[in-house]
Amino acid sequence: MNAEVLKKTAVASSRKMIPSDFLFTSDEMKDAIDAAAKRAAEEVIRRLPAQPRPAHVTQKQAAEMLGISQPTVSKLVKSGALKLNKCGLIPIAEIDRAIQAVSRD
Repeated sequence: MNAEVLKKTAVASSRKMIPSDFLFTSDEMKDAIDAAAKRAAEEVIRRLPAQPRPAHVTQKQAAEMLGISQPTVSKLVKSGALKLNKCGLIPIAEIDRAIQAVSRD
């Protein structure tokens, strides 16, 4: 919607006036929605029970944690980008390192 259309003015409805405080520009509405979504997400995270992280994960678990397919994890292991321990599991430190590498890009 056009910002001109959403100007902060009182608008007459069928029975009463809407105060100008209740009207927003599209940018103000977007900011308000973003802030509300952020607060809701923070509240959900706050209420989640703390779950211990495993020291090592399977390739399937690593794929889920990294948001990639299991064959892609297998390729990363074969290329040496992800290292396995002696039991064939991926140390959680490797997962953390991969996540940090992606977030820096």
